[in-house]
Amino acid sequence: MLIILFFLITLPFLLYMLKAGEKISSHSYYAIPYIPLMALIASYLLDSVKIRWVAIILISIVLIENILNRYIDFRIKDTELYKLEIETIADRFTKRNDIIAINGGFSPQDIYFTHRKGWTLQNEEIINTHIISELKAKNCKFLFINKHRFISKVPDLKYQKLFENEDYCIYRL
Repeated sequence: MLIILFFLITLPFLLYMLKAGEKISSHSYYAIPYIPLMALIASYLLDSVKIRWVAIILISIVLIENILNRYIDFRIKDTELYKLEIETIADRFTKRNDIIAINGGFSPQDIYFTHRKGWTLQNEEIINTHIISELKAKNCKFLFINKHRFISKVPDLKYQKLFENEDYCIYRL
């Protein structure tokens, strides 16, 4: 019965994964609705193991694998430390309720560090005047450029530059 329930709940999630495409694999938070079901199935399977020490070994293997798999997440990479400054920089030039755009790509991490609302853009989108015009119409007031997201030179933009250092540029739209 539980296995049938598992497959009935898994099917819509699989369809959702197919529709969402690559984003679902690059953002682990999309799996959050599915995690309780996986936990129920895992606990059911562990409960069916009648030899206690075998169950403890299985749980230990899962625990150790998860810790080792996420070990890198327990610290900030030296190459990413510059992101800790963006909130202070943003506070100097914008208000907390200002809507911004930043070239964060598929990751919302850059906008999270600013503690602002807005959009993350691909590098190609920041030079697209049509996209920027649409964002301005939606009350976007500032464009933040993370220079580390560019392989080559950061493009010159025709907006008013408020700030620039080796990591970021801020433009008023």
